[in-house]
Amino acid sequence: METYLNYLTVFIGILTAALVAQAIILFFVYRRVAKLADELEKTVASVSDQSAKIMAQVTKLMNELNQQASRYGQVGREISSRVQQTVNGFLDGIEKVGTMATSGASAVVRETNAAMSGIFTAVSRLLRRPERKRLPPPSANTSSLH
Repeated sequence: METYLNYLTVFIGILTAALVAQAIILFFVYRRVAKLADELEKTVASVSDQSAKIMAQVTKLMNELNQQASRYGQVGREISSRVQQTVNGFLDGIEKVGTMATSGASAVVRETNAAMSGIFTAVSRLLRRPERKRLPPPSANTSSLH
């Protein structure tokens, strides 16, 4: 039985050595994982700070972009309004010119018609033969042979 106890002692010694080795390995693994966790926390904190800065810059940029878009929208509306006014003024001017041309042409036609009527009347009167003047009938006392 003594050999049995020796084998048991050796087995327990080997088992103890294996457990100590596992404990040491687990301790080093724990330390490495703890170190990696600290590094990960630092990295996450750094990324969080950087992303907060980036988000602040993006927010500022978006605000500026909205302001610029608002300004350009307002300028676009003003330009559109001015172009519309110019086009309306141009079209009104064309309408006035058309009205003036129409009234001027009708005035010329009326004046030409009046002039032609006057010329026609004058020519008609000039071309009419004047009536012959009749001499009074001869009287008994007057004789042209004397």
